[in-house]
Amino acid sequence: MQGNYHMALEYMERCLILKLIIYGPNSIEVKKGCKEVSKVINVLLVSHLESDDPKYDTWPNDLFKKAEVLSSGHPDVQAATFNNVACYHRNRGNMHTALEFLQRALRIEQEENASRQNIGSDSSRCWQVADTHLNLCAVLSKMNQHQRALTHANEGIVMLRDHDRCSLDRIVIVATAYYNKAVEHEFLGQFDKSVAALRKGKDIGDKYLPEHAITHKLSEALDSRKPKKK
Repeated sequence: MQGNYHMALEYMERCLILKLIIYGPNSIEVKKGCKEVSKVINVLLVSHLESDDPKYDTWPNDLFKKAEVLSSGHPDVQAATFNNVACYHRNRGNMHTALEFLQRALRIEQEENASRQNIGSDSSRCWQVADTHLNLCAVLSKMNQHQRALTHANEGIVMLRDHDRCSLDRIVIVATAYYNKAVEHEFLGQFDKSVAALRKGKDIGDKYLPEHAITHKLSEALDSRKPKKK
């Protein structure tokens, strides 16, 4: 599968060069081409995150640099690129570097949202911002900055509030967000709020994902917090 994307990338890069020659660098055709090439590069970047193959242990800086340059006129793609880079560094324990890239992604998204008044009506944009907040929560939690992590968990949940319109894979993220929120409350000694977050997440899981692992995880976490019978 990765080989197919590499072949597609080579073909699309050649097409982009032709568009540059024919239409010029400021043309709509070239801008669209840059965005499409950036998206394919991001698919390849994600493959580096998910693959167990040792040859993918080294981060492909050449791909990242291409994506960063080509996506400069497309804030949503550039923010996604920075999120992917952050996940790579988080998985390898480079929390400060991951945090820097996530902050860059969030800054781009916030600037873009400030120029658009109706982000709430654009579910895909809400979900992308939510992903950034939830990634920030995960990184900050690893850095023992639990109050900041909780703030980002809450922000992510707000962006995902209209989960009735979400696909099932997005609902998994909603339920996971409540689990992470519960964990941060517990780190902060806010046990009642932790239980409330677990219940909310479990309610969502029971409604949409009764057999999913995250629903079982939420249920087990709730059971572990019940008072022990004497």
